[in-house]
Amino acid sequence: MGRPARRARVVEPLFPIGRVVKKAERSEHQLKKAEPRNEWWRTSQDRLSLSFVPDKVLGRESEALQLKDTLDGILRADRGGAVYVSGLPGTGKTLTVKSVLREVGCRSIWVNCASQGEPRAIYGTLCDRIKGSTTSESTEANLIATLSKKGEKTILVLDELDFLITRDLSLLYAVFELPKKCSEAVVLGIANSVDLPERLLPWLRACQSVPVVFPFRPYTSDAMEKIILQRIEKDVMDLPAVKLCAKKTAAVNGDVRLALDVCRAAIDSVKNMPSRPKTFIAEIVRIFDSRGGVSGVRRTLENLPIQQQVVLCSFVRKLSDQKRKEATLGSVYDEYQPMSLRVGTSSLTFGEFSNICNSSLSQTGLVEVAEAKLVRRKPTGRSPRRQSSLTSPRTKVLRLCVAEADVRECFQARRLLRDLLPSAS
Repeated sequence: MGRPARRARVVEPLFPIGRVVKKAERSEHQLKKAEPRNEWWRTSQDRLSLSFVPDKVLGRESEALQLKDTLDGILRADRGGAVYVSGLPGTGKTLTVKSVLREVGCRSIWVNCASQGEPRAIYGTLCDRIKGSTTSESTEANLIATLSKKGEKTILVLDELDFLITRDLSLLYAVFELPKKCSEAVVLGIANSVDLPERLLPWLRACQSVPVVFPFRPYTSDAMEKIILQRIEKDVMDLPAVKLCAKKTAAVNGDVRLALDVCRAAIDSVKNMPSRPKTFIAEIVRIFDSRGGVSGVRRTLENLPIQQQVVLCSFVRKLSDQKRKEATLGSVYDEYQPMSLRVGTSSLTFGEFSNICNSSLSQTGLVEVAEAKLVRRKPTGRSPRRQSSLTSPRTKVLRLCVAEADVRECFQARRLLRDLLPSAS
């Protein structure tokens, strides 16, 4: 007789089968529901990060066009050239330069000067980037020899150029004089110091090595609105919230990085909600309030060199005399001269004074310089020389673009400037 057939062993499940299936179905259902909820914010949040590079640079179209034309002219010439791009942080300097370099099509070497342990190491870093090695001697002669050996023009982009400032500014002088010594060198400096050209100009003008200066003013609210809408997907954030963020940022400092960061934080704070909110206005207000309402104007005023602060004090004093928000350059300069003597700073010539108002103070958005309105008069028989004096630089109009109270409040805290301000009415 054969062996009796074995009984099949039945293994009892640890959990009831029905419960496992239901749980699996429920998890699958939850994943399907959660997926579209996550998708609405993910792409926009990535595009709002500072590492994202848009296809088109908005708000800097004219600056980009002028910069490209300048670089094209330098590259076609038989000699080198120098360009200086200045402006406050977050005004699109680096992004615009990168966009222009892609169009120019010339070899470029990009160095962030902030990463240099010692300012004079910049020569060795540039040589290493050109040759692709790490053993170059850090001297100007070695850099010139390396560029000459290549035999082609190279754009040397020095970002954060402020970090090359030494006590006697000799390194910066040498950097901008490099194209004069080497026709293959095109120096393109980027810096936050809007007054750097004024400090360098006397020497560079004497050496005929003056760079072409491109000032970047803070973004307007309209420009920032376009930049935000360029980065977020359609219907991710409502237009009134975008406008509010742009206006608040423009009122603080015009730094587009702040606007992008606030929008990113607003999306991040609601991404886990069951549904997308109809408006982000409350979130935008909450984020700005949580970061404090420190005025960007005040920070700008505090960071100005003492000479420019004295110029603004003289302007505010002149405005208090005539109860208006504008005055001629000549009248403000007349007010400035005795003030500079009281503070103990070296007195500027009218040309230097006018240059500071037209460039440094204008670039920061603190003042605006406009041509005087020409009044038609009957012929008086004056000589042409006499008539031309009616439109001299002294008659240009200087306008204050920020609240006079902000200037007073900031400088009242400085004992050196406090006595220069007019008494509050």
